[in-house]
Amino acid sequence: MEIKQVLIITDVNFWEGGAGHRARISSLVSFLSSNTALTILYVGQAKVLSENAFLERYSCRVIASNNLRKVPTDQYAMQVGTLLTGLKFDAVIVEYIHNTYFLQFVNDEAEFILDCHDVVSERSKEFKRFEYPNRYYDLVEEEEFKLFKLYDYVIAICLPDFNKIEKIISKEKTLLCPHAVVTFPGFIREDVKNITFIGSEYLPNVDAINSFVINCWPEIYKKHDVKLNIVGNVCKELSIKSDKINLLGFVADLTGVYQHADIIINPVRFGAGLKIKNVEALSKGKPLVTTKHGARGMYEGEGTAFLVGSTNEEFTSQLLNLIDDYSLRKWLSLNAITYTNENFSAEKCFSPLMQVIQVVV
Repeated sequence: MEIKQVLIITDVNFWEGGAGHRARISSLVSFLSSNTALTILYVGQAKVLSENAFLERYSCRVIASNNLRKVPTDQYAMQVGTLLTGLKFDAVIVEYIHNTYFLQFVNDEAEFILDCHDVVSERSKEFKRFEYPNRYYDLVEEEEFKLFKLYDYVIAICLPDFNKIEKIISKEKTLLCPHAVVTFPGFIREDVKNITFIGSEYLPNVDAINSFVINCWPEIYKKHDVKLNIVGNVCKELSIKSDKINLLGFVADLTGVYQHADIIINPVRFGAGLKIKNVEALSKGKPLVTTKHGARGMYEGEGTAFLVGSTNEEFTSQLLNLIDDYSLRKWLSLNAITYTNENFSAEKCFSPLMQVIQVVV
């Protein structure tokens, strides 16, 4: 079978880790680099890995121009056009809808595929519902849907988004490609010592852990001798001070974090898309307590692969029960591995995308 030429356009420094969207893109890049001739066009501002480093880590090539965002629009367009001169691709995948701009520089014969991650207009509504200012780009539904129709295919990473997008551009043009993980079953200790939250500085993460510390944590530590470990760049946005809470900050390799975590929590109250941190936790066989919103797109695993608390009281109760019940934690751990193997393997997640790429002529 002919090896297809695929281009991913992104402004996300996915190789640095530390956030769900980076993990998602890294997973996609790893898969495509093993199944296509993959090129990355990086149009962001972060320091870029060298060509050799990309080849070593992802087995693909990278094209980048430093400081693209700092030049005037006409020079900017000229630089991008120059970078892609003479290059032909069978499929072009754009990471996030705001990068639709770059389609003008790619050969028209390619299939245009949007990896939207979430529905921006829905995310905006969620921020407003919780009375938070939106720090990120905003789109109303009408504008977003018009941009969807510029693409041959649109990737949704969870079923609720798939159901919404297919009504706009048709089921045939909508691809369901969740986040792919590799499972690594973890050891479940009989006594719980560490409750762990992992998150970037993304506003819903900051809100989630602040809300948990105020509304749930006091009852937890009064009844049990446990620590709350908060990991990731979310720590930069927190002013929490307690001898029961460790702000560990960014950790490049989370292997040790997961090894020491007895229970993972994700008390997220709002946002959009699939909660990557939940999928990652389940792939490590870790007992997980999340919210109804955190279970978005994963509802079939609720109650068997992970636990859900819809209110502060329910969340606290689920966590307390889990701390007390060693058998329940072991049961959830085994179910979590089965659930992720069945639903979040690379083959399962990315086969719809590969089918589209392979039929390009």
